[in-house]
Amino acid sequence: MAWVIRNSDLRCVHPLPEIYKQPALELYVRALGEKLEPIFGPPSESLDFLLKHVDLNRAIGAIWQDQVVGILGLQDLQGGFLCPSMVAILDQYGLFAGLARVTLMMALDPQVRADQLYLDGIAVASEYRGLGIGSQLIAAFESYGRDQGFRSLILDVINTNPRARSLYLKQGYREVGSKSLQELGDVFPFQTSTQMEKVIRPD
Repeated sequence: MAWVIRNSDLRCVHPLPEIYKQPALELYVRALGEKLEPIFGPPSESLDFLLKHVDLNRAIGAIWQDQVVGILGLQDLQGGFLCPSMVAILDQYGLFAGLARVTLMMALDPQVRADQLYLDGIAVASEYRGLGIGSQLIAAFESYGRDQGFRSLILDVINTNPRARSLYLKQGYREVGSKSLQELGDVFPFQTSTQMEKVIRPD
């Protein structure tokens, strides 16, 4: 069933309509380059591959005047917005390079529980930043999580983004753990990530 939140001329929609798949993926991949490029390569090389391996049921899109201006990825026990299988990755990158990329994916895996919904990246088009679109996407994420009966929402904030950490703290998220990626060397341009949680359905 389609799920829509309207705020003036902005619509936050789930699932993401097929017509918006390519522009939404391009926005998502370019905005999350620090996380995704070490795994899939630069957008010029990865977009065609990833277009075949996205789940539109695991994304909330922000649509304004029939344009994708923001996207938020979702992940639960059934999967995430980007969903290439191990076989697909090995076919695309070869055995050894593919296994290395799978290892990087596993290093970033949030290990969600059945009662948790994970915010797997959020992106707003540069020309629309500062207009509250990111906040509306987060509000849509929280509303969707409640509607689907999840107990809590979780997300990861990398150590190079203290502004995002402060924002989520103000919105009621609390720090529940951290992960070090130092054993991977300089593969990613960040060393640690902090997991944050917001309980939306208390026991």
